[in-house]
Amino acid sequence: FTSSKFSEYYACKNDACSLAACSNTCGPPSYWGTAAGVCKCSQEICTKDTLVALTPEKSCNGVDANGLLEGGLEVSSKVTSLDLSGIKSIDGDLMITGQSTLSSFSAPDLASVTGDIVIGGSGKDSSGVSLSNSELTSISFPELTNVTGSFVVTTNPKLTNITSSKLLEIEGELDIDNCILLNSISFPLLTQTGSIYIYANIVLQVFQLPALDLNRGRLKIDANSVLNSIYFPSLTRTGDSNNNGLEIVYNTILSNITLTSLEQCDTIYPCSTGEKGIKISGNSQTQQS
Repeated sequence: FTSSKFSEYYACKNDACSLAACSNTCGPPSYWGTAAGVCKCSQEICTKDTLVALTPEKSCNGVDANGLLEGGLEVSSKVTSLDLSGIKSIDGDLMITGQSTLSSFSAPDLASVTGDIVIGGSGKDSSGVSLSNSELTSISFPELTNVTGSFVVTTNPKLTNITSSKLLEIEGELDIDNCILLNSISFPLLTQTGSIYIYANIVLQVFQLPALDLNRGRLKIDANSVLNSIYFPSLTRTGDSNNNGLEIVYNTILSNITLTSLEQCDTIYPCSTGEKGIKISGNSQTQQS
């Protein structure tokens, strides 16, 4: 069955047979379980118990006894309430887009996402529905510790705060952009990121990541028009071999940048004025430390 069409839609159960004894093949179709597909909400009041398959080709296996949701969750159809209680980990992406009535959501148990977190979006989907979450005011992940993909929050026009008090690592990009009422970003324990992009959050005054030690790609903070303070006291290295290092530009009233531990702005060069991988400009009131 290894070359069968079954393998496009089904996954071999671990107890199908001894895979070594069966030359790494699976048993008859009765030993196949439906492969986990992406889940979606089936009702406007959405919980872990109301999830169904996003597409008919794959199943939504739901949340297992350990709180694992395989396949990912896409919340794109209208919901008035989103309560993810009981979901401790998601093997796949968590996407929340196109919500016109949702002001907040609850994910009190979510500790890890093996994929991306995407909340909001620019433009429209294939049906002409805006990808932004027009009424969302707050985002909170109180137990989240690890995201293996990116953490993207974009174009949520009423969003005021983002907090994840236990988050330690984002392996992909932390991207927060075009949230025009956002005034608070709190990741107090975040130590490692793949890259950082903070753009056009026009009422954000302070951006601080006090525990951040390593950023593996670009760190770009751009066009946050009232941003006056950037505080990364623990950051020792940012950037990659493509000279995507540190870029802080066009934050027009920025008055203070704290990078007291910074040693390296890409994988080769140290950080100093004129070296590769560093650009600070268009911040007319800036003092650096």
